Amino acid sequence: MTATLARSRRRVLCGGCDRQCALRFPIVRICSITTHAIADDARIRRQCDALVAAGHDVVAVGAPGGSSWTPDFEVVEVEGRRRSSAADVAYAIWMGSAGRTRMGAERVFWSFPENRRIHAAAQAAKADLYLANDWKTLPIASRAAAATGGRYAFDSQEWALEEFLEQRLWRLLFPRYIHHLQAAFIGGAAFVSTVCESLAEDIRIRYGLPSRPLVIRNVPPYQHEAFRPAGSPLVVLYHGQYLPNRGLETLVESVYLWPADRVLHLRGYASWRYKGVETRIRQKGADAEAEGRIVFHPRSPVDEIVNMAALADVGIHPMLSWNNQTRSTLPNKLFEYIMAGLALCVSDLPEMARVVREHDLGVLLPEVTPESIAETVAGLERAAVDEWKRHSLEAARGLCWEQEQKLLIQAVESIATNRH
Repeated sequence: MTATLARSRRRVLCGGCDRQCALRFPIVRICSITTHAIADDARIRRQCDALVAAGHDVVAVGAPGGSSWTPDFEVVEVEGRRRSSAADVAYAIWMGSAGRTRMGAERVFWSFPENRRIHAAAQAAKADLYLANDWKTLPIASRAAAATGGRYAFDSQEWALEEFLEQRLWRLLFPRYIHHLQAAFIGGAAFVSTVCESLAEDIRIRYGLPSRPLVIRNVPPYQHEAFRPAGSPLVVLYHGQYLPNRGLETLVESVYLWPADRVLHLRGYASWRYKGVETRIRQKGADAEAEGRIVFHPRSPVDEIVNMAALADVGIHPMLSWNNQTRSTLPNKLFEYIMAGLALCVSDLPEMARVVREHDLGVLLPEVTPESIAETVAGLERAAVDEWKRHSLEAARGLCWEQEQKLLIQAVESIATNRH
C-alpha cells in the first residue's frame, strides 16, 4: 500500500469561538472509494478536485496503475484481485448459492480479500464522509463509516443490475447478488447520486428511496476550443472503451459503405475482459485501415481527451439498445464531444437524444446497422456540421463541470453543516 500526500487544510480561526472552522463551513475529511485505477477515472478525479478546491480534506482509495498523470489530492493504492482461475470458479459457485439472500450476499462480499484490503485502507483514512463510487464499494463505505463515526454516500454510475447482461455467467450470478448489496446499504446513505434522470428515477423506485438521487452528469471541466470548420475528409471520431454494447463492429462494417470523403478515427482501448472485441474490430476494419478510411489511435490520457477530440468533426456513438443499462446511457464521451466542439451522431436513446435535441447538436441514428449508419454519415452536409459544431461550443459553457459540481459541493456542505 502506497500513498501520495497532497492534503488541503485551509482553516482559519473564526471570530466568535476558539474552534478552527473553514472559511465558509467546517472542513470535511472525505474518502472516495473505488476499485478502479484512480488516475484514469475521470469522474472520481473531477469529484475529488472539486471537493479539495472547496476547502475539504480528500483522500481517494483505489487500485494502482493508470496511464494518466498523478492526481494532486491524496491517493492510497490498494492491491486488487490476486486469485487463481480455480479460486475464481470456487468463488463463482459460492456466489451463485450463498448470494441468493441478503445475508449470504454480504458473507460472499466480505470473503473476497481485495474487499477487506480496500476496507482496511478506507477505515484507516478516518473520514467524516465515505463516498462509494459504485456498488462494489458501497458495503465498504458503510462499514468504514460505522467504525469511524462518519457517514457515507453512494454514487451509482450505471444501472448495475444490467451492467454485463450480455454475459450468460454474469446473468446467472450477479444481478441478485448486486441487488441484495445495494438494497442492504443504499437506504443508509447520506445522499445518493447518479449520472442521468432516468437512472435516478429507476433507483428511487427499485429501492424505495424517499427522494430521487442527485443527478450529477459526467461532464468535463470547461475549456475553450476555437471553432474549426469541417475539414476534407470529414473526420468521424469514436473514443472510449471497446465494449460489445457500443455497436463498434457494426460501425466499422458501415465504413465500407461511406462516401470516399469521410474517414473514421477510433481512439480507444479494451480491458482484458474485452480484448476479443478489439481484435474483431481491427480484423473487420483491416481493409479499410489499409485504404486510409479507418485510423486506429491509442487511448488519450484523461487530461488530453478533449484536445485530441477537437481534431475531428463529428463525434459518433452507435450504442445498442440492449437493456435498461444501455437505453439510459448518458456517457462521458457525449459531453467530451460537445466540449471539443464536434457535431454529434449518436443512437436515438432517450438520455442522449434529449441533449442532442435540446441544444441542436447533430443527428440521431434510427438504427444501429451498417446501412443505417452509412446512410446517416453520408447525409452529413458540411454546412450543417459547421452549424452543429458552433452549437456544441455554445452548449459547452453550460454543460461543464464548473456548473455540475455545485450539486456535489452542496450535498457535502449540508453534511458539514449538520455535524458542526
